[in-house]
Amino acid sequence: MHRRDGKLIVSATDLVGFLECGHLSALDMAVANGELDKPFFKDATLDLIRDRGGRHEGRYIEQLRADGRVITDLSTGRDLPYQERAEQTIA
Repeated sequence: MHRRDGKLIVSATDLVGFLECGHLSALDMAVANGELDKPFFKDATLDLIRDRGGRHEGRYIEQLRADGRVITDLSTGRDLPYQERAEQTIA
């Protein structure tokens, strides 16, 4: 959950969190509103899973490109307005 261009953006994970724990949603909202800092926990297992997932995604994207698909890379331009990034995705 975060704010982009003043709008609250929620993910599927946020919705699952809401269904499981109202307090978690209240904490997430406080972070999105800048009232709290999001806690950081170092976890080697999560780091490994994140790394493997990123490498898998990279290989899959390269396979799509090799198959002639056009991939829009939105990893840059994170400072662009949400609407503009959404339009790039649709295009």
